Amino acid sequence: MWADGYAGFAPAVDPATMRKAVSEFRGAWASAGRAGSPYTMTSTFFALGEGAESRLRSGAMTYARYHGTYREGLDEVTVDSPDRMRRALDDVQEAGYDSVMLIPTTDDIGELDRLQQVVEMWADGS
Repeated sequence: MWADGYAGFAPAVDPATMRKAVSEFRGAWASAGRAGSPYTMTSTFFALGEGAESRLRSGAMTYARYHGTYREGLDEVTVDSPDRMRRALDDVQEAGYDSVMLIPTTDDIGELDRLQQVVEMWADGS
């Protein structure tokens, strides 16, 4: 079915901003007379490992240049360490999203291994 949820983007993974987006979407959903609870997802860029901060900013700005018009918030990208990734996952969960799409800012396949380690530790509560 078309339009059964919300897919957002959170460059800075700011809890207050994300809570507001989910709340506004759910309010619009209810105002439109839609039944049930809509699926909500957000996404953000990330980089882990050596040179993460630089790669994160560079990757986000490359994306912005490619798309031309979307630059708002990209100078505030923050998920560039295991600790920040764990906080981002907590914040996304706390904001009420059903899922998050994590977008690597490098083509280094090792980035996915680093991500897997952090997500597994987060899921285990480590």
